[in-house]
Amino acid sequence: MFKFSNEHLENCRNEKVACKFCGAFRRRVQMEEHLTKECRKVSVACDFAYVGCTHSDLRNRMELHYDNKRFRKQHVEMLQLWISNAIEPV
Repeated sequence: MFKFSNEHLENCRNEKVACKFCGAFRRRVQMEEHLTKECRKVSVACDFAYVGCTHSDLRNRMELHYDNKRFRKQHVEMLQLWISNAIEPV
């Protein structure tokens, strides 16, 4: 019975586990969502990656990237190019 309990705890979807990046505790079943949407210590790609931005950083530092005047200008230029390539000339 003890062996079964240990095995169960190691795989139980409702067991609380610590995030390997930030240490926050979430139920095992919720950890994927935490990592993809919440964890501030996980590395993420820029929201403008779909138009060519290659910047990535920790989620808690991406605001610095978005607020940087130089990167904002680059994002606008990337978006303009992306839009002009998507629209056929009249």
